[in-house]
Amino acid sequence: MPDSFFSSQHKNGCPPAKTLRRHLYVLGLALICWLAATPGARAATALAASPITVTGFTSLSFLNGTYNPTATANEWSQDVTPSAGSPAVTVFIRWSGSRWEIVDNTRYYAYNETGTAAGPPCTGWIPEFSGINTGGMPTLSGGCTTPANAVGSVVVTGMPAALASANTTYQWVGTYNGANRWAASVTFNGSEIIAFIQWSSTQTRWELVLPSPLATLLSYNLAGSITTLPCTNWLGSTSPTLSGACSSVSPSNGITSLTVSGFTFTDANGEYTWVGTENGTPVWRRKVTLVLPNQNSELTLLIKRIEGQWAFVSLMVFGDQLLATNPSCSLTVPCVGWVNAASGFGTPYINGSCGGGTVINGAGVQPVFTSQPDCGDGTTICAGTTLTIPTSVSNATSYQWFRGNTPVSGQTSATLTLANISTTASGAYSLSASNANGTLVSNPYTVTVNQPPTSAALSSGTLTCTQTSLTLTASATNATSYSFSRGTLLGNNRIVINQTGAYSVTMAAANGCVTSASTTIGQNLSLPAFSVSSGSACSGRAVSLTATGCTGGTVRWPGGTTAVTFSTTVAGPVNATCTIGICSTTASGNVTINANPSAVSLTAGTLTCAQPSLTLTASAANATSYTFSQGTKSGVNQVIVTQPGGYTVTAASAFGCTATASGSVSLDNTPPTPSLTASEPRFCSGGSVTLTAGGGVDYRFAGPGLTQTGSSTTAVVTQGGLFSLTVTGLNGCSAGTSLSVTEDLPVTAFMVSSQTVCPGLRATLQATGCPNGTVQWSDGTAGSTFTATVGMSASVVSATCTAGACSATASGTIVNDLLPTPALILALTADESACPVRLVGRGIAGSFTFTGTGGYVFSTVFRKAGMYDTIGLNVTQPGAYTLSTTITNQCGTSAPVSRTVTVGRSCP
Repeated sequence: MPDSFFSSQHKNGCPPAKTLRRHLYVLGLALICWLAATPGARAATALAASPITVTGFTSLSFLNGTYNPTATANEWSQDVTPSAGSPAVTVFIRWSGSRWEIVDNTRYYAYNETGTAAGPPCTGWIPEFSGINTGGMPTLSGGCTTPANAVGSVVVTGMPAALASANTTYQWVGTYNGANRWAASVTFNGSEIIAFIQWSSTQTRWELVLPSPLATLLSYNLAGSITTLPCTNWLGSTSPTLSGACSSVSPSNGITSLTVSGFTFTDANGEYTWVGTENGTPVWRRKVTLVLPNQNSELTLLIKRIEGQWAFVSLMVFGDQLLATNPSCSLTVPCVGWVNAASGFGTPYINGSCGGGTVINGAGVQPVFTSQPDCGDGTTICAGTTLTIPTSVSNATSYQWFRGNTPVSGQTSATLTLANISTTASGAYSLSASNANGTLVSNPYTVTVNQPPTSAALSSGTLTCTQTSLTLTASATNATSYSFSRGTLLGNNRIVINQTGAYSVTMAAANGCVTSASTTIGQNLSLPAFSVSSGSACSGRAVSLTATGCTGGTVRWPGGTTAVTFSTTVAGPVNATCTIGICSTTASGNVTINANPSAVSLTAGTLTCAQPSLTLTASAANATSYTFSQGTKSGVNQVIVTQPGGYTVTAASAFGCTATASGSVSLDNTPPTPSLTASEPRFCSGGSVTLTAGGGVDYRFAGPGLTQTGSSTTAVVTQGGLFSLTVTGLNGCSAGTSLSVTEDLPVTAFMVSSQTVCPGLRATLQATGCPNGTVQWSDGTAGSTFTATVGMSASVVSATCTAGACSATASGTIVNDLLPTPALILALTADESACPVRLVGRGIAGSFTFTGTGGYVFSTVFRKAGMYDTIGLNVTQPGAYTLSTTITNQCGTSAPVSRTVTVGRSCP
């Protein structure tokens, strides 16, 4: 029901009739209240409950007093006057359905989540305004109850003087983040605020905190669990001790302390005490008191794991400082292997229960890894390759590599090298480096050795006249994929080929390891001896010729006749062709007609680069001999010629008759006109360019990184350089040409900076790593810089570097910064115990300035804003002195916050 329903509360708990008319939707309750308020109506019966007395409110003290039961179940009330002259209001204690509340018609004052509807709890009340000026924590007595699940209170001691009010009893106030929670009202900088002891689910630790708006972590504890609140081992800027509903917590392995030696900063040597675990690894603390000229200061040192390595950490006001680091992967603190992280502090070592090596001779110089595998490093390689694991060690005199706990034979240097490695060599490798003072073990490096396919083979064969193609099959144990050098793929592991030469296949296993096999395909195009018979006849009679040696093939005679025999009446040579598969050969027979030579002829032809000589054949009827005008005679009726021009032949019969014929030989030695083009004039390393040739019938490419299939017109290049082409024409003549292709290096170091600036200012991002290219930004602008005005939210700006055919893209972020938060003065006093007087202040700020009587000014400026103690010295005159504080960041300076103190003492 809305709170406004009770805006004019009557003593009987019901609103006036006017209010009821505005809330007809609660008709049932309104009717009951109307009957109770109407004269003569039957009065409602109040619950049998006792009055409740409220105490503990401070600035809201008007809420204290006695609350009486109302006619409404689970409700008590009293009429209060918040301030002099203000109208009275009714304040209720009532059950809201999920918790108990102290509330009037306009606001909540306190709530309690520890009880049930059976009755309000006596303790565990939290002010609704749990920030600054809460008004105190109330406590009930009388008609209240103690929750059945209530746990005891917690007493805090050991807080510093500035937070002395935090040394108090903290009441149980229910649960928070699944764990118990305690609270107390404390005074902080003159204001009341609720401090909580509660479990942080994000940090997985117990914390003593001040809530918003301060949101200040006073102390934290790593030793407990969500069900166990530790009494001791609290860390942070304060180190309190708890008692009451808390427990003593010890490490599970029983090791409660470590002894450290070796620091030249001697205060860092000594005993470190276990204070809990963080991210699964133990944390150890040593608290020392530094004797300083003006005052002593307490310093806290921790041994803990930070960002993947072990470290000695000094907790400083201006930020934590690393004293030494150790890259060990061990989840226990390493004894040795520490590296000095702060100049002049020395190199520590630990005596006791720790891991990662041993100390032999105390403070002697021990081995130190300057380079070793990171935690979790490892590799997967294939059997038969070489494994190399490099390290770098200072001060070592001997080395031994181990696989697990077994020494690796022959590996006694800082670098492990295992050639032709086998699958049995898988495991975790570490190096043990030693000298006379100790032994240090490196982080493990996990190696997995996979087996490549075995028993690799590629079938072979021979191309013949009738076998014009072959199917080659690749096989290997454990192979899952096959990659052939050439051929037409037929299934996963077979190819069809029709050319001679070398063929290879690469076979890969599922683990990525490969092996290969190869074969060479030859060709046998030889045919049986083929011949055609000759014959003679008288004029007018036919001569029958017979072809032999073409078994399984086809004999083709002049005119297209196909048969074993051929008849003709024409005198002269008769050619027959035998074809078997793709092979063919020609044989000739001669037909003689006994008559005077007639029909004398001489063959002609063309000399080319492919055929530099020709055989001219003469024929004639009834001729028995032939005489040629020039050339080298070959046989009875042939001559071999090598020059173009005219040739004549004289044919003679057995009767001495002659006849003459002539022929002409021409010359074709014109070279082809080659053409060579590239798909791109340049390409990015790792890519390829296709070269295309033209102008002939046969092409031969040459150049670096070039792949050509047979004598095809294209080739693929994967390296830059000069590429040449030789083109052969139909006449066998050749010509060449060339071109260059440029290979651009990839862009590998291109980066875009990020910048954080104040809202409304301009940010400039810088692109680097593009010395030989051009930069294009995501908004289309070009150049190495990008400028933009910063909005209220972060923005991502990308840029692309293009260098030749290569490019890379990177991005940077523009983030706006925020104005500084207001400074806060926590305390200000005047120390008049001696002359001159000292002004002592504490606050959260970056700049502290004291001003006062007689133009007194004393300022202190810190490099970084934080909680600081500040002192104004040499105050000699009485009067009012003011401390002003501000916080400054790159976006401006906060408004000053001031506080004044009066000095009553005068100093000479």
